[in-house]
Amino acid sequence: MEQEEKDEFRAVENPKGFDFDLGLMVFIIRKSLIWILLVLGLAAGSAYTVIHYSQPVYESKTILQISSENRANQLLEVENIYESEEISKDIEVLRSQEFFKRVLDTLPLDISYYFEGEVLRNERFKNNPYSVEFSVKEPTLYDKAIYVVFEAREKGSLNYEVGGQAFSYAFTIGDTLITEHAELVIQDAFMETIINSAGFGETDMYFVLNSPMQNLKTLYPSYVVQLLSASAKTILISVSDHNPAKAANICNQIAFEYLEFDKEHKNGSAKLVLKFINEQLADVYNRLKDSETLIKDFKKENRMSESDFAESYIKRLEEHETSLSKLEVQAELLKRLKKTIDDENTGVDINNLLPVLAGSDFERKVESQILDLQRLVVRRNNKLSTDTRENPNILIYDQQIESQKTLILKSLIALQEKLLSAIDATKGKIREIDQNFMDLPSKEIEYARLQRVYNSNEKYYTLLLEKKTEYSISEAGYISDNNILQRASKSTTPVSPRKTIIYASAMSIALTFTIALLLIRYFMNNNISGMHDLSRLINPKISILGVVPKYNKNIPMSQLIVDKRPKSIMAESFRSLRTNLEFFESTDETKVIAVTSTVSGEGKTLVAINLGGILAFSGKKVIILDLDMRKPRIHKGFNSTNEFGMSTYLSGKDDLTSLVRKSELKDLHFITAGPVPPNPSELIINGRLSKGLTKLKETYDIVIIDNPPVGLVTDGVTSLKMADYPIYIFRSDYSKKNFAFNVNRLYEENKIKNLSVVLNSVNLERAKYGNYGRSYGYRYGYGYGYGYGYGYGYGYGYTSSGGYYEESDEPDKKGFLRKLTTKSANDDKGDSA
Repeated sequence: MEQEEKDEFRAVENPKGFDFDLGLMVFIIRKSLIWILLVLGLAAGSAYTVIHYSQPVYESKTILQISSENRANQLLEVENIYESEEISKDIEVLRSQEFFKRVLDTLPLDISYYFEGEVLRNERFKNNPYSVEFSVKEPTLYDKAIYVVFEAREKGSLNYEVGGQAFSYAFTIGDTLITEHAELVIQDAFMETIINSAGFGETDMYFVLNSPMQNLKTLYPSYVVQLLSASAKTILISVSDHNPAKAANICNQIAFEYLEFDKEHKNGSAKLVLKFINEQLADVYNRLKDSETLIKDFKKENRMSESDFAESYIKRLEEHETSLSKLEVQAELLKRLKKTIDDENTGVDINNLLPVLAGSDFERKVESQILDLQRLVVRRNNKLSTDTRENPNILIYDQQIESQKTLILKSLIALQEKLLSAIDATKGKIREIDQNFMDLPSKEIEYARLQRVYNSNEKYYTLLLEKKTEYSISEAGYISDNNILQRASKSTTPVSPRKTIIYASAMSIALTFTIALLLIRYFMNNNISGMHDLSRLINPKISILGVVPKYNKNIPMSQLIVDKRPKSIMAESFRSLRTNLEFFESTDETKVIAVTSTVSGEGKTLVAINLGGILAFSGKKVIILDLDMRKPRIHKGFNSTNEFGMSTYLSGKDDLTSLVRKSELKDLHFITAGPVPPNPSELIINGRLSKGLTKLKETYDIVIIDNPPVGLVTDGVTSLKMADYPIYIFRSDYSKKNFAFNVNRLYEENKIKNLSVVLNSVNLERAKYGNYGRSYGYRYGYGYGYGYGYGYGYGYGYTSSGGYYEESDEPDKKGFLRKLTTKSANDDKGDSA
């Protein structure tokens, strides 16, 4: 039944199952303040170290707009020989390592100059005080640091290591230095700059001969190409490097080099078409000239002026001859296309194929297949920039390319067969017409045949001339509208390390760690921190007699404080205990007060001595008995000796009245514990204790017993049962929460009546943050359990300038640094006995 009442009390007190104690958290923060500052300082120091010792990285950006037009095509409506624009293709070209190699070949990156600092090295790009011309004989010299030491204005030495072996050579500025690994010429030395930067004899300067592969490996990862706007066809190019001038130069050179690359690429396509047409023109021109000569000779031999063949005969033949010429041109184009694919390796270029198809009847039939082939080849070549030819992905691309080429060849063969069939059919019709006119005079027939051959060659020649004119106009009218919308400039602000982000990250980690540490300490705190904890843990039928505040001064050797500072808060707290004791029973009989705790150090002796002192102040005759015979303290509290006492009385060696000693207070007497006996438990229960108490009651108004801790031994239970007012002491931030089970067990199992508890060493500063005031009105006074209260609202609580307390009891107004250095000692200092 009692347990049900206790559980019900706890449920009402804490309905949500969790009660955050702000005062406890503030107390933990104050105790951990040094560690918090240390963690924050360590985080700030780490961030500063990272920023200070990290090589800064600068980024330069340029923006390209990809666009082109053919004004001749627009004005003359001639055919466009250039393939459709795809910005994704341009992005892949810009991203390719092959294109980046081309860019690096145009820049002076084959050598890098450095100045070595105490922490970081500084690359000099295009502003080095000296230059080096070199010719490498041994590739092992590449990518090695070659230190330059200027020993005079015209002389110096080079020092480097290759294969673990050191080499040193003397040089003269402007002269060729021949070494085992290279030929070098040091020139353009600005001595004033060298002297100001390093000085003679210093080894802070060095240069590195960069191999192309090392340059690519170092610079390519810092090169980024991304689509900025698909609708505007703009591309963002960015380059990062430790040297801002170098990053800007590389970024701008990429843009310029792409404009040149695109121009060469497009013009090469047009030139290929014109080359094919010119080859055909020369052949057809020779055949046309031969036909003209044959007709001329025939007319001269037969003395003919004009032909008088029937117009219909000539017209029909001309129509078929024209068709035959077109078919032969297409057959020739198809033959050339097939040969191009047969002979072309995996580097098939669409610019070599599509111009051949331009204007043909079968252009649309194979153009999409050739474009698919070109895409596969581009992807394969991009893969080759990072993988070897034996890579499984490369082999898959090779198989797909071969399959696509086979498909195209099959399509071309089918088209070729159709064209050959059409040519044979046209020739058959021409032969048929010839057979129909076999009865004409042989000379007319021969003349007609010569005329027909001439007309056929003339038609073919005219067709080629038209195509040549068309493509020449298209080539001349092509203008690249690729523009550099934003040129890269030398950056002055590094993108890495970013101070704000690093400091913010460091502080975030430190704060997270600090909060986690505080929460761990909060949730792992197993100490009774205040009255709210105590009221939750003990049986609600057990009285809460009051609290004793933390004494922030040095406790006197006697531990009797109330007489030395009668106006202090400490003295007031014991007056409150005295007042609350009066509510238990108001008779004038002698009362026995037994004070105990769970373990040593909780302050039971301090409470016993000062409670006795405050009762003596009120005119009561008080005696204190030290029954903690295993660890006696009363004699120390009163600065006395301990050669005889309760142990000698209980063992029958001394008379009780002879053991009484007087304290500094008139009505406060005490009996020490005496020598430590071998059997203190047996002495307490031998009956002499009860007789002694009866005898003392005849002389004294109040008998206070300082019991041993009942959590360690059971000696004190006997005297607790004898006491009128058994008092159980807990110490704030020292007593464990499970200590409350001891007082509950005493009450429930031993049926100890009038059992009450006192919370000792309460931190008043924490009270205003925590839960003390919520239920007990603690900030400005002491309110206890039942509504019986003695608080400062009754007329107390004034400051030293005009009120009750002594000046020394006012809140401590130390400076922050002094508080920081002394608070830990004050927090841990015991008010114990």
